[in-house]
Amino acid sequence: MRVERLYWVVVGVGLLLGGGAELVVGVLGVDRTVGPASVGGTDALWRGLIVTAAGGLYVHAVFADVSLVRERAVLVLAGGMLWITAGTLTVTAVLGAVPGGAEAWVAPPGAVLGALAPPYVPALLAVPFTLPAVRHLDGVSAADRLREAVAP
Repeated sequence: MRVERLYWVVVGVGLLLGGGAELVVGVLGVDRTVGPASVGGTDALWRGLIVTAAGGLYVHAVFADVSLVRERAVLVLAGGMLWITAGTLTVTAVLGAVPGGAEAWVAPPGAVLGALAPPYVPALLAVPFTLPAVRHLDGVSAADRLREAVAP
């Protein structure tokens, strides 16, 4: 359990840093791109608030003196916040690839792949690291389910 708690602290601190960067960039009204990460744009302030709040929830879930059930609920809540944000950004990118006009309703595959190309905002970069929170959805880990399935 200690390794898992350390993992969530690292994810939470990373989200706090990424969300903080988006907040600063959103307040200043500038755009910055570093490697595969990009901060800025019209919704940077709101994305920054959501990503910072999710990072704070991850750190809170680990350091607060709460029950295991509540800790799991906070982890899932923080993951859900990021997944919704990343999902809306992905849908926006895919729909933005569709050319305008009455004749065009479907984008060619190259345009969709081009819309999904880097750079990515911190919420999208964080989603793969938050997927382990899925195992807390019903309180039973995948390893426990496998043991129950294999046990006679």
